[in-house]
Amino acid sequence: MQNEHNPLNAGKLLQFQGAIDPALVHVVLVHVERASYRKVGDRLAQKRVFRVATELLQNMLHHALPGSECAFEVIAGRGKWTFVARNPVSPAASSELRARWDELRTTPEVDLRQRERESLADEMRSEHGGGGLGLFEILRRADGGVQFECLSFDNGTAAVEFTAHILIPHE
Repeated sequence: MQNEHNPLNAGKLLQFQGAIDPALVHVVLVHVERASYRKVGDRLAQKRVFRVATELLQNMLHHALPGSECAFEVIAGRGKWTFVARNPVSPAASSELRARWDELRTTPEVDLRQRERESLADEMRSEHGGGGLGLFEILRRADGGVQFECLSFDNGTAAVEFTAHILIPHE
């Protein structure tokens, strides 16, 4: 991880590249939480920053190919924070993620909220214990927008990249 006081990247608070594991996710989330507490005065914006970081990291942890090279960075600019999360996935996971993303992007907010409630009430969970709400949470909390890129390569591999922006009021 880069130090947040690196003068060459004044807005870059954190960056890592490498294999992801639960211990690294914990360290990154502690760093993000502390940085947002110091730099963001609005409590709701602090929560959005933390929730989006959590969901992006959980997505990488659960869906990246084992031992693969992942990348995560946090950039704090005037009035917004930007997160970039990149990781390799299997081509099948890439297709599933793209289909789910496209579905969520075209579903009205009221229907998404109903699906969220139903998913939370349902006792069924994915193999990693989630209720399938991560993408919805990223979309909902990233009020500044989310871009999603899904790349497939000729060698049978694929990669996904999320770029999420959190708007910070009163900054």
